[in-house]
Amino acid sequence: MSTDKPREVLTPEELSALLEVVGEGGGSGGSSEGGARNFSASAAAAEPYDFRHRSRLTQRELTLLSSAMGRAARGLGPILRSLLRGPTKVGDPACNQRPARLYLRGLPVPSLLFVLDLGGEGEAKNQGLLVLDPGFAAALVDRMLGGSGQSGGSGPGVGRAMLALTKRVVNTILAPIEEALSDLLSISLKVTAIETDPYLTRALPPTEPVQAYEFEVDGPDELAGLVRLVLPARILASGKLETSEPHSGPPPAERLLQPDNPVANLPVDVSAVLGELPVTVQTLLDLEVGDVLCLGCHVEEPVEVRVSGEPKFYAKAGLRRGRLVLKLIDHEADRDRMQQGVNTWRISRKMTQLAS
Repeated sequence: MSTDKPREVLTPEELSALLEVVGEGGGSGGSSEGGARNFSASAAAAEPYDFRHRSRLTQRELTLLSSAMGRAARGLGPILRSLLRGPTKVGDPACNQRPARLYLRGLPVPSLLFVLDLGGEGEAKNQGLLVLDPGFAAALVDRMLGGSGQSGGSGPGVGRAMLALTKRVVNTILAPIEEALSDLLSISLKVTAIETDPYLTRALPPTEPVQAYEFEVDGPDELAGLVRLVLPARILASGKLETSEPHSGPPPAERLLQPDNPVANLPVDVSAVLGELPVTVQTLLDLEVGDVLCLGCHVEEPVEVRVSGEPKFYAKAGLRRGRLVLKLIDHEADRDRMQQGVNTWRISRKMTQLAS
């Protein structure tokens, strides 16, 4: 039984044929036959549903995607906070499920549509969209360049320089989204083109069912707007979500606690200990600016990650897009095995130095 809303049942061709019948006398005489023929021809052109390449998501898939998009929102907040130089909140995205033509017709004109290459070639090429309002995009760019973020208008003129800068912002936005989806799908989100008219875009077939996730951004100085990510449901329902396990080891907290559990929103302190050095009180009093403290460990050694002061993980320090990051590589339950690996690494490094 179809669950489509009544306004989504008729195609534009079917609606035109129906109006033609009504306009010519409500379906009497020869006009009725002609109108019926047009309506039947349009209905016959409808594509059958391919159950082998489905475009409807199961409840499990929707739950996995909702969890991934929530992680993307939490990763996007700090990035935009740094970019916009002020407090920025990104809420968990709302989800829209509908045919592409209906969703795109609800977008403002003009809009900035960044076409995303999702893989494939030729007719099998898969594409998605990231959509920004031009006024919101201009405010983001102005804020990024040191302005107040109030100069973004919604006029039709979009300069080449603004598009280039906005594309840079979009690539920054896509990074945490791609990282959150990487546990579920092996796709990359790469901008290949920029369009401005939702009615004329050919990035998505009109009848293609899509999943649209709308991230609400609340930035400094009343800067606010939506970041819309539109992906074909056919790609998301490719079957990979059903069999993939996003995480190994202990279940993440979001699977142990329900969203409405008040404990899930309690803040905790997470710290990374690069090294520790015992010193005397006299040494501490003699410290001056420029003094060097030797921690007795190498920069490539694993870093201990503590939650509320308690050791919980080991991680490896690195840089990503100019920012210091930590990649978790082991759980605290494996402390002995991890410490043995660290000792082995130190011995092998020492032997290498002696050999050279």
